[in-house]
Amino acid sequence: MSLYSLQSRDLKDLGPDKAVDFFRRLLWAEALRVGIARHLIDAPDCINIGDGGLDAIIKDAEPVIEDFIPAGISGFQIKSSDLQPAECRQELHSGGNLKPAIKRVLDANGVYVLVLFEEMPSETMKRDRENAILEELSKIGYKSPNVRVYTINQLISFAERYPALVSWLKGYEIVCLPYQKWANSRDVSYPRQYILDSQREVSLMR
Repeated sequence: MSLYSLQSRDLKDLGPDKAVDFFRRLLWAEALRVGIARHLIDAPDCINIGDGGLDAIIKDAEPVIEDFIPAGISGFQIKSSDLQPAECRQELHSGGNLKPAIKRVLDANGVYVLVLFEEMPSETMKRDRENAILEELSKIGYKSPNVRVYTINQLISFAERYPALVSWLKGYEIVCLPYQKWANSRDVSYPRQYILDSQREVSLMR
């Protein structure tokens, strides 16, 4: 197993604060990969204030690849453990009404994404939760709501694209510079044209 591989236990017991922090970092990394500006992402790190039902919202996204971040508007609800299908239904509501942030996303034909930091041994388990959400939304008038459920299985595959994120999660102490900052250093970027002379040629041959 690679030093930068993840297992379900690495994500399963993070707790609410670190789960949200991890997911925010994953969102930012994915946004950079698929060409989404950070100013389109609203993902506050405070989990103790009313969020209207969502922990992160992305607006007007046009990802070059739509596997993790959906196009358009999307809202993410993060839970640090599993929810049973009935609890997934309840999570949509507050005081008998659809939570306001979730309503705004769905009314704009956006995607509601429930993120569960729990491993799902079978695809059926995840599908049961998706169906419970779809059925509940259909009851209150949404004809074709866009819903996704992400579980630990998927979060691992997304996160392993980013060794720096895995390093942060596992507590590895690494000292390095991002590629762009390194490339812009004067001792790297100047001179821009490499000219081979006799002295360098002798050095390369040693």
